Amino acid sequence: MLGRDFWRIWAAAVGNRFGDQVRVAGLALLAAQSTDSAVWLGVVIACNYLPWLLFGLVSGAAVDRLDKRRAFVVADLCRAALCGLLVVSVFAGTVHVLVLAAFAFVLTSLQTVSDSSFTAMLPRIVDRELLAEANSRLSAAQGVAGHFLGAPVGGALFVVAHAFPFLVNGLTLALATVLVLRVRVPDDTGGALRDLRVGALARDVADGLRWFRDNRAVAAYGYAVGVMNFASAGVQATLVLYCVHELGLPQGVYGLALAAWGGGAIVGNLLAPVALRRVDQVSLAMAAQSCQIVGYGLLAFGGGAPAMFVGLALNGFGAGNWNVTATAAIQAASPVDMLGRVGSVLRMVSFGTAPLGAVAGGVLAEVVGLRAPAAVGVVASVAAIGVLVALVVLPRRSTVEREEVRS
Repeated sequence: MLGRDFWRIWAAAVGNRFGDQVRVAGLALLAAQSTDSAVWLGVVIACNYLPWLLFGLVSGAAVDRLDKRRAFVVADLCRAALCGLLVVSVFAGTVHVLVLAAFAFVLTSLQTVSDSSFTAMLPRIVDRELLAEANSRLSAAQGVAGHFLGAPVGGALFVVAHAFPFLVNGLTLALATVLVLRVRVPDDTGGALRDLRVGALARDVADGLRWFRDNRAVAAYGYAVGVMNFASAGVQATLVLYCVHELGLPQGVYGLALAAWGGGAIVGNLLAPVALRRVDQVSLAMAAQSCQIVGYGLLAFGGGAPAMFVGLALNGFGAGNWNVTATAAIQAASPVDMLGRVGSVLRMVSFGTAPLGAVAGGVLAEVVGLRAPAAVGVVASVAAIGVLVALVVLPRRSTVEREEVRS
């Protein structure tokens, strides 16, 4: 049984994902109203990821030395307050694209703490043999609440009042803190603030990097998702312009486009544990990437809204399978006392490419055309499969051959 504490943290995470996607949809639409430049839109999206590259390692190391529940609560309360400030700014009519970029940057900087805390909390309240089931249920519910519900709601709320998506996000963040405060998480800090001096954190960061480097399978997932996120961020940065300008669709369809991605992700989340009973993790990960190749191909070379919706759904399906498979494998392989650091290293490697991808996608869309970022996605998905083959499949095959020779 997953237990009551899991369902509380599940509710907090699902509520946060709903609010985050409401905000993401509202932020993209507000940025598109503030500027017609695909490059500036790429900058705003890049600021959603850049803090993981700058602060992710330090946040993960700090979380391993802090009470995880308290760190999560403080970070999310600050994020809620920041959403409140943006609501005031929108109502006051003082929003500029630079303000939106700064908002995204600071919000994600705080999220490096809350997400690292969540990563470290979950395996402490769920038995390791139940991690795949827990991650499947969590990812599927987050898919429904986020992309399937949050994105369309965010688009609709933006039409009613531009500030409403950010107000909703602030409320969901506040609610999450209330739920997490009721979760009983084992505190390995002894109730005291452990050493957070620069030297101590630097040693912890170095330990996390070494562990990540030496664990070939975990590193392979990280490098592959880094390639994936480079392409995905480029498509996300320009998707609202792709919908409105390339396909000539109403603004409200943007939320439905995100919902198509989310619907595919939900199915992928739910089917991943079933598939893992029949195939190994690497085979499922490569199959997920094959789905993304087809999805990106439809966005790049297909025609009209139907191809876009099917392409986004296939991308979501591949991502959903990948997330459950990779997350469960990494959590099970990571030492309990290094979960924050390992998670932050993984996010740094995977999300660190996203700011570059968002800016590159904006530039490509501006110079080449709005379908160009999806064409890059096809190449990136092929490259991700290549990473898994080079770092996992071939070394594993060589090991088996050497063992057969010895025997």
